Amino acid sequence: MKRNILIFTATVLSTSPALAQYNYAEALQKSLFFEEAQRAGAVGGRTRVQWRGDSHLRDGQDMAWDLAGGWYDAGDHVKWNNSMSFYATSLAWSAKEYKAGYMSSGQMPYLLNALRWIGSYYTKCFNYTDLNNPSTYKIALDVSYTNPPDPNPLDPSNEYGDEHSYAAAHEVMDQLFPVRPTYYADAETPQSGTVAGMAATLAAASYVLRDNGDATRADAYLTLAEKLYSFAKTYRTTYQANPNSYKNNRNQRVTITGYGAEEKGSLCWAALWLHQAEKLKDGSFGDAYVQDALTYGAEFRFDVHNSLYSIGSYKLASYVLLTQLFPAGTPNGYGYPTTNWFRQLIEQNLTGAADGNAALNSNVVGVSPGGLVVLGDEWGTLRHANGQGFVAFVYADRLPAGALKDKYTAFAKRQLDYALGTNPRNRSYVLGFQPNGKTVVQKPLHATANGIWAGFEHDIAGRPEYQPVGRHTLYGGMVGGPDRYDNYYPLDGNARTGVNESGQTEVAIDYNGGFTGSLARMTQVAPGGSVLAGFPAPEVRTGPRDQEYFVEAAVRASGSSFLEVKARLNNRSRWPARTCTNMSFRYYFTVEGSAAVSAAIVVPSSPALETSAQATISQPTLCNGSTYYVTVSLPNEAIFPGYVYPKARRYYKEVTFRLTSSGTWDNTNDWSYAGFAPLANNVPPIIATNIPVYENGTLLAGNLPTSCSVVTTTATELAVAATGLQVYPNPAHDQVKLVYAAPEAGSVAIQLVDAIGRTRSLSRTVRAGANELALDATGMAPGLYTVLVRQGQRVVYSKLSLQ
Repeated sequence: MKRNILIFTATVLSTSPALAQYNYAEALQKSLFFEEAQRAGAVGGRTRVQWRGDSHLRDGQDMAWDLAGGWYDAGDHVKWNNSMSFYATSLAWSAKEYKAGYMSSGQMPYLLNALRWIGSYYTKCFNYTDLNNPSTYKIALDVSYTNPPDPNPLDPSNEYGDEHSYAAAHEVMDQLFPVRPTYYADAETPQSGTVAGMAATLAAASYVLRDNGDATRADAYLTLAEKLYSFAKTYRTTYQANPNSYKNNRNQRVTITGYGAEEKGSLCWAALWLHQAEKLKDGSFGDAYVQDALTYGAEFRFDVHNSLYSIGSYKLASYVLLTQLFPAGTPNGYGYPTTNWFRQLIEQNLTGAADGNAALNSNVVGVSPGGLVVLGDEWGTLRHANGQGFVAFVYADRLPAGALKDKYTAFAKRQLDYALGTNPRNRSYVLGFQPNGKTVVQKPLHATANGIWAGFEHDIAGRPEYQPVGRHTLYGGMVGGPDRYDNYYPLDGNARTGVNESGQTEVAIDYNGGFTGSLARMTQVAPGGSVLAGFPAPEVRTGPRDQEYFVEAAVRASGSSFLEVKARLNNRSRWPARTCTNMSFRYYFTVEGSAAVSAAIVVPSSPALETSAQATISQPTLCNGSTYYVTVSLPNEAIFPGYVYPKARRYYKEVTFRLTSSGTWDNTNDWSYAGFAPLANNVPPIIATNIPVYENGTLLAGNLPTSCSVVTTTATELAVAATGLQVYPNPAHDQVKLVYAAPEAGSVAIQLVDAIGRTRSLSRTVRAGANELALDATGMAPGLYTVLVRQGQRVVYSKLSLQ
């Protein structure tokens, strides 16, 4: 049966000033920042998140595919297309419904970039040998190492378990899991629910991108959506929300059979978005996809009233779209019980949620004393409340004025405002969003955002590395939220219902789906809000705890003619975290009179520890006058901010070295000895800032003796001497350091110039020889820059990457 289909787009929104309670525009701005923080792959200079870098660039290599990209599911490292699809389609839906909210707040460019990001990744996920034959398709669904094989070739002793056993930043996880398994759909194991969700995402992204002037990408994504939908429609299997359901404990794919309501909902959802995207492209497009949607919708017609809007569950949302296509009533001829069936089930569902009535909606667990409606379960209460709330907003905004419109609008706003701070604890559960008079959660379950280097040690009170708040601010991430009694662990004590800490403190990409949509709606209708200028503000690094590269040192032994030093070379990088190889450090000392250093050796560790380094030491090199240095190198060690609990520290390596003199040894005037103390139990080594740290011969951190000029002993240093300039760290963020070799004392002009000639300048007075100078790059956009130093007629320069 064919019909002409009209898209019904009339929306009636309340714009009463009384709606305003929070700065919803600011919250929306920060919610979209969270999207950038969750990106995987090559982010480079394309992110506002100064503590994120490239990560998991080798994803897909087990299949000879490039699967770098996409979003991390939560605070862990897995990439699941199920959660990506829910989040991305929610963003696109909200951009269609509440475009003015994104436009007025200036957030539409960020939303469009998010859709391009996921579209690019899903394009990589689609592989085939014959484009016109779905039986040849292989569609990546999941990249993760959450269920390691037995035995594990990367970890034969099973010391590390899976990715969840290892708390570290995304950027360094490939040190333990260099190539992660890829799980994919094909004709044998179709997983058509997940594939249909991907099709819906691409079609919805196509709609929004075309509506905002990007027809080229819209066409490409629409074509791919059609192919994925064709596959999902042809090869049907039961939807599995947990990706582990389609693999066994040896990371082998398993066959899944059957065809359930959730899969039908995903197919219906995809068909509806394909119809809308095709219709926007060509107004004369027919109604084939609508016919499919009506057929699928009839197959799950008795399940909608108990349905959530969440990962892989699109039945309720599909019925809302069907009411927009058929505002006059449910069409005859498809098996629906009544001509008002769509609205009847939607309203039973939303009324049950709004009233906390489990008799109407069996997903209702209860309502907290503070008004939080708990749906489904208590793992991530705010995600379900705000997912359902977003659907309620969309549905209510097309209802005529009356009790139902008011009920659903009030319900949705109450759930949103609860997350923002209207709750018995006066607490915002949105990271980095703290309205006046409210507190805010400050430590999510997110290893990268917490800026950790010592794994789970940061979570154990009483340990030296314990940190009660995260080092970075994961702006806009909504945590799982409190239990049904409004208690949030650990701030309010243990949860009373057995939900563990993870269920409350975790953030996840899907949590922000409906939440972001509701923020866009409130930004559109509630006056008075505004985004923050200069957001995000640069993070200020202060104190020893924020040092990234340094040596901790102590005197292991000493005598009248020798010194033995125990040194820990640390990499606690967090802006962003990264793995360092070929690191070294220099120890500067003074030789008195006619004495000389007769030996410089590395003392083997006995017994060898997991932190013991394979190191070499150079013979003493003259720096200037009576000042010398030795270079201790760790050429075969990868040092990165990570710690596999309970014993494998990866963030430092230990070296003991001995210097022996032919005469009397006097440490008191040695540059690198400042502040040393004898090694003793329970007395940690000091951070020796006068022991400079290098990587591949490039200075990373530490102070050089002011009496030393540039010494040309390595290839890198020869290049520095030739140009007279060394820039570090490189890439850098807001603070840049320079080592400039001045031929004579005088004044210099320093310029930081971007690709189109914009310049930041300062002047300094220098002495002859090596000078360490600082340049503030705060507020400079990411990209490639040139650093120029002018002294009289002399100009030297170096390239610098800002992230």
